[in-house]
Amino acid sequence: IPGISIDVGGLTTAELFAGYLQQNYVDSRFRTLQGAQFGATAYWNPVKELWVSPYIKRTVNETAYVGDSGYLNTAFGLNVNYNVRPNIRLNGLGDYSIADYQNFSSSNRLDQYVTFAAGVMYLPMREFFVGPQYQYVYRTSNQPGLDYGQNVIMLRLGARL
Repeated sequence: IPGISIDVGGLTTAELFAGYLQQNYVDSRFRTLQGAQFGATAYWNPVKELWVSPYIKRTVNETAYVGDSGYLNTAFGLNVNYNVRPNIRLNGLGDYSIADYQNFSSSNRLDQYVTFAAGVMYLPMREFFVGPQYQYVYRTSNQPGLDYGQNVIMLRLGARL
């Protein structure tokens, strides 16, 4: 997929890509998933400690629903990271996405998701991190009985190379 990266004076960079996707399935019950694929992300660093990253992207995702192979997902949102100290980072996320099921057997299924998240990350060493995060996801669907709200509280623990 062709793309481009733009640096605007060190404070802002942007990445853009666009292409066409097609996913074929061996199972003849599923039709081919196809359409435009695109994305854009900007990284704005107005002060040394703060990173703001708006984005938009379109991807193909697999599904576990019987009678359906996958969906096109279009999402846009905003990530914010603030370094309180060199080893303590606050982060937040706001995201809206649309899942367009291409092969849904009974009708054209369309789900919409709104996600909010906030967390703290502690880095005891550069390669390791730990921290709590709260996430709220709300889904609405054009199929009956599939709407929900979900609260998730997690403790993240990880390592980077």
